[in-house]
Amino acid sequence: MVVFAKTCCSGSVSFECVGCHFMCIASCLSVSRKTNESRTCNRLEFVLPGILLALGITSLAGCGGGNAPGNSNASSSQPVETQPGESGVSSAVPAGTARALPQSDPALNEPNASSPPTANGGAPSSSIGRADDQRDAPKPAEAENAKVFVVPQPSAQQLASWAVAEYEPLQLLGCRDIQDGGLITQIAAMPGGGQFISAGSQVVLWSIESDDPVHTFASGADETINSLAIAPNGKWFATAGNNGQLRQWSLTDRKEVDTKKIYDGEVVQLVISPSGQEIATIGHDNTVAIWNAQGLTEKRRFKVNTNGLKRIAYLSDELLAAAGESTSIWLVGSGEVSKELPAGRYHEMLIASPGGEFLLFSDDSALQMYHPANHSIEETLRGEFASNELAAVNLNNQLATANGSVLRIWDITSGRLLQVEDTFGWPITDLRYLPQSNILVVASLNARIRFLGTGSDGGAVGLQPMQPNVADIKNDIPAKPSELHSLIDLRTFPRIPNGKESVVSDFNVMYEADVSTDEATLFYQYFLGQAGWRAEYDAANPQVLRFRKDGSAITASFYNGAELKTMINVSLAGNVDLRSIPKIQSKKVTILFENEDVVMYRTSATIVEVETELLKLMHADGWTGYSQLHSAHNEREDQRMLTFLQGGMSLHVSVNPDPMDSGQWMVQYSRQLMPRSIPIPADAGFVEFDGSTQPYLVATTSLGLLEAAQFYDQAMQADSWQVSQVKRAIGEEMCVLSYFRGVQDVTVRLSTRDGKTLIRIGEDVDRASWQLTKALQSAPDGSDDAGIEAADFPLLGQSKQAQYDSVGKSLEFSMDTTPLKAVGETYKKAFSDLGWELDGAGIAEDDYLFLTFVKARAEVALRGRVASGSSIINIQGDGLLWNKPLPGGKKIVSYETWLRLNHHPATLDLIDRYISEVAEN
Repeated sequence: MVVFAKTCCSGSVSFECVGCHFMCIASCLSVSRKTNESRTCNRLEFVLPGILLALGITSLAGCGGGNAPGNSNASSSQPVETQPGESGVSSAVPAGTARALPQSDPALNEPNASSPPTANGGAPSSSIGRADDQRDAPKPAEAENAKVFVVPQPSAQQLASWAVAEYEPLQLLGCRDIQDGGLITQIAAMPGGGQFISAGSQVVLWSIESDDPVHTFASGADETINSLAIAPNGKWFATAGNNGQLRQWSLTDRKEVDTKKIYDGEVVQLVISPSGQEIATIGHDNTVAIWNAQGLTEKRRFKVNTNGLKRIAYLSDELLAAAGESTSIWLVGSGEVSKELPAGRYHEMLIASPGGEFLLFSDDSALQMYHPANHSIEETLRGEFASNELAAVNLNNQLATANGSVLRIWDITSGRLLQVEDTFGWPITDLRYLPQSNILVVASLNARIRFLGTGSDGGAVGLQPMQPNVADIKNDIPAKPSELHSLIDLRTFPRIPNGKESVVSDFNVMYEADVSTDEATLFYQYFLGQAGWRAEYDAANPQVLRFRKDGSAITASFYNGAELKTMINVSLAGNVDLRSIPKIQSKKVTILFENEDVVMYRTSATIVEVETELLKLMHADGWTGYSQLHSAHNEREDQRMLTFLQGGMSLHVSVNPDPMDSGQWMVQYSRQLMPRSIPIPADAGFVEFDGSTQPYLVATTSLGLLEAAQFYDQAMQADSWQVSQVKRAIGEEMCVLSYFRGVQDVTVRLSTRDGKTLIRIGEDVDRASWQLTKALQSAPDGSDDAGIEAADFPLLGQSKQAQYDSVGKSLEFSMDTTPLKAVGETYKKAFSDLGWELDGAGIAEDDYLFLTFVKARAEVALRGRVASGSSIINIQGDGLLWNKPLPGGKKIVSYETWLRLNHHPATLDLIDRYISEVAEN
């Protein structure tokens, strides 16, 4: 989200969202015009994640220019006009905008790392990216006040306090798909380190050196194994599952040696004691049962004083940890509690070190370490953890944790987060380090097993990294997600010790540190410099630094916070200068403000002209317009919010009316990096997309089915994805394509539709897409049971204008003082006269109304609330119909909304038809 901070002439400060930027600026200018006074507005600040742009204005009368404070050579802030067909790039740059010196400047004393624009990632321009000649806009002039400087060296004391140990990231070394395995729920490592067992639909013994199973154990067709443990001596193992059977298997004879029915329902978990003499199990009764490993006879049973018991772990033969609603340590021999641990509610993660020296357990904000030798507890690792977080510890005191969205590697000794791997697709079900080899084995629900390790770890067992090298990043062509992550991942990049974090994501961190701004600045100068980033200093805005590498930029800002602390915001800005993005060409535009991060201009084109021309211009420039899946779609008639996707970048364009001139529109460009984007065929033009948690996509292409499959094979591999041949199906009417990268899985489904190819990526997109759900919507049959037309709905307070939302399928109106209880009684009678019945008693009070009316299968929900002294009534439901023209005439809706209302597919092919229909109004 972009936030606008305004310190105006009166000294007041306000914060507005991106859609209000122009209104705030124009209002300040308007005051100057009306009073005809030459007044000083101290500072306008535009704040994006990690970016603060300061615009100093000394004279606002008539939008006149003036020198920025502290910079007598600042360029004029007078708006710059361009004519149709011109580039629209202004050389007038507000003071405070940091830009690099030309790369050939000898003061840099290093070669130019940038390269000219080429086709995206080197892939064939016919199927991926765009041709070289499509990016020919002139480069913006460089500002004179940005200086590249030599980074001062930290002191020995500072380096010692910042010390960061070297770490070699784990890489994907191998991936196995069990074709007939069904699913995998558990894995366990053999003590020798070269073999492991997977369990789920079946139980399989594997060697890390072979793709073929060493042995498949018969586990019973009526059972799904959900718990597995190997004895410390490596001679036998035990399994249990959903049918309540405890089974014991010999690894020497490779057969089942004993079985016992121990529960009527499933066995939640089993563990084997360090001596191998006992097996502990739990079911759904919050009871721990201890069994003799020899003969599976019951030794003892004790109740744990917690609800929802989910995990147990041996610390020694005498101590057992148990986690559910709370976490505690128990004496196995007596069944008595030894220690209550202060874990948060229902955080059942438990993992003991290989030798039992410590136990890690979690709450919602940290992992804590319990030392059984002295019963001490210390906070070890800070970070958000799922209640059912999975964990594994190796002999080097490294910890791997996984949940539904991320796999993380931690250093237990220092508490540092070493590596982050986003996960999506099929969930991770278990993970284990193989002893001695230090390779991490990760299992997913789709019977896929991955091996993660360093290059040297893999080489020792004959495994080599699978991921291809990332191509060089091209200037002004948005980098792909894999290329962005090759630049930096701010989640694991060094941070000032003991900082209090507020935002941590792939490419943006915000936190507060107990250091001076000078030391914070030096910290990032040093560590980013060590990583190959060059620092730039802007004399007009010394609190903001810009760092450059391979044509990309990082912005870091340092500001004084409360209690002598420093607020730090570091953000990867990407490799695209927004000044090179196309602007409206059919009408004259006036540049209001622009730098490489934000562009603002004014145009006299109508809102329909602005929207449709931008959709076409951006598409020609390689951007794909998209509608946001999984989100509400409300809009104002006089506002447009357009989004475009290319590579790993999302371009946001807002269009708002000019408050000083009703015939003008204000257009702003901003951006957001999108690490979970997915390739889109160039001809798709307009699609439905969501990359918030994982890639979701619904699109249509004119490519044939096999051509579309070929496109995705090429485009996905260009972004470092691997093609899975196991989960792949090519047919005449449908293709299912499976890809993996790291611990991520993506399935692309292609099908024929009206002579084109329909693309679907992600689960449950049918319920989020207007294209795919329209077949589920039944058209009104014209009978009384069909419902009530929104245009004919009986409104109270006819003098009040109702707000009709044909997209959200609701209408709303307000009344001044009518008690809601009286409103409810009136509508009860009105609906009853029309043959509707009240569903249940409902609620009808003076300040709250909750009534639902039904007729046949149709439903109308009436809700009321009191706000600012008025009664607000909202009506919605499938019994509210939208076939008749609404009061007030037909509204001018956006192109996206027009597609939705007419149940058209997401495409740009219909944009001329949309223009002609809108023109008729």
